[in-house]
Amino acid sequence: SPYKRRSIGGSATYGYKERYFVKADLGYSGSEQFHPNHRYMVTPSISVSWIVSDEKFLKHLRWLDLLKLRISYGVTANDQLGNARMLYEDYMDVKGNEGLKGNPLLSAEKMKKQNYGFDLGLFNNKIDIVFDYFRSERSNILMQRKTTPTLSGFRVNQYANYGIVSNHGVDMSLNAHHQIGKVKLSARGTFTFARNEIKEYDELPQKYPWMERTGKRINENNLYIAERLYTKEDFIINKNSNGIESYTLRPELPQSTLGGLLGPGDIKYKDVNGDGVIDSYDKVVGVGHPNVPEIVYGFGLNIEYKGFYASVFFQGTGNCSVLLGGNTPEGWYPFAWGVDQSSYRTFALDRWTESNPSQNVLMPRLHKDNANNANNQVASTWWLRNGGFLRLKNMEFGYQLPKQFLKKFNVQAARIYVMGYNLALWDDLKYFDPEAGNANGGNVYPKNRTFTLGIDFTF
Repeated sequence: SPYKRRSIGGSATYGYKERYFVKADLGYSGSEQFHPNHRYMVTPSISVSWIVSDEKFLKHLRWLDLLKLRISYGVTANDQLGNARMLYEDYMDVKGNEGLKGNPLLSAEKMKKQNYGFDLGLFNNKIDIVFDYFRSERSNILMQRKTTPTLSGFRVNQYANYGIVSNHGVDMSLNAHHQIGKVKLSARGTFTFARNEIKEYDELPQKYPWMERTGKRINENNLYIAERLYTKEDFIINKNSNGIESYTLRPELPQSTLGGLLGPGDIKYKDVNGDGVIDSYDKVVGVGHPNVPEIVYGFGLNIEYKGFYASVFFQGTGNCSVLLGGNTPEGWYPFAWGVDQSSYRTFALDRWTESNPSQNVLMPRLHKDNANNANNQVASTWWLRNGGFLRLKNMEFGYQLPKQFLKKFNVQAARIYVMGYNLALWDDLKYFDPEAGNANGGNVYPKNRTFTLGIDFTF
């Protein structure tokens, strides 16, 4: 069924001497998602701008075309509850058993936003720069409580407005154009950096500080720290009558509880808390970067000469990590679906073997029985990679036919061009497209490299 919302708002703008501007907005909105007593929220905002370049004390700067300073502050509301609706009501299953207990105190998530920026035009507007620094804080984030004691009697933990996340970063763009004789040049670039921090996660006090989510970023990795691969010196080795070796980990080394069949070539993990056991208390939150890039950028160049033109555009990301196997490890590890059902990837040839007992390999020792791979398949720094990349997104060459020539055929414009898409990629991942991130263990259809030859007519 459709969502129901009601809202009313107003806006006022004031300008003085065409240099000073103030704009104020006020909204009042409500959503059926919440109890009638907590359904409505006021969302004010205000912005101030000053065109400094129009002041008399800057008029002598001929190279300065525009300098505009901007400040804004506002509050927005969000009533999206994912796939859930009306969580203030009690839920029961078809048999009448009690399910989720509604919370009539729920209200919309709130975001307070600040923005400080400037617009800059230089050298007869040949260079345009836009810069913004932003800060925001999301509060009243809807989340299912994690600290509700079992003595409360709830069969399912309630939802509450509890989470708090802050965010800050910069957003900038640059456009430039210049003409040298009959050659026209132009360039453009964008850059965005955004970092968040979880202020409140409603987590139980953790036994060790490295296990805490509060104070970390959203989607942080929670990983075991891989030190190296086990060697034969790490084991007590016994041989049976058939000469087959069996391995028992030396007692002075941390004992693993992760399962699998341990032997030389399997991954050895760091005993972070020093208790002599490798278990969930040795997983560290915040290793590497989240799988969502903090840095996104792009830049391009165009050139024109007597109807001929060429353009190129690059796109890139940074401050992100990819975990090989990700959230679908069976799509990455060999033999995860058995010998016959698993797909074979050539990178698995780069692995530890008795004839190649190297520490500098991609794959640790491989076990045909997937249950024996348990130790190596846990999420760890062994599988963590830099997910940043630079991609040659597209390139185009073309020729604009002369308008005087086209007039003879009653054609306004025409061009012949050849264009390439997804032409090159520079990254540290190599095994699949880094834009896929952790999705499906890398089992995603790769981006096509395409070439187009075309003719455009405008009549």
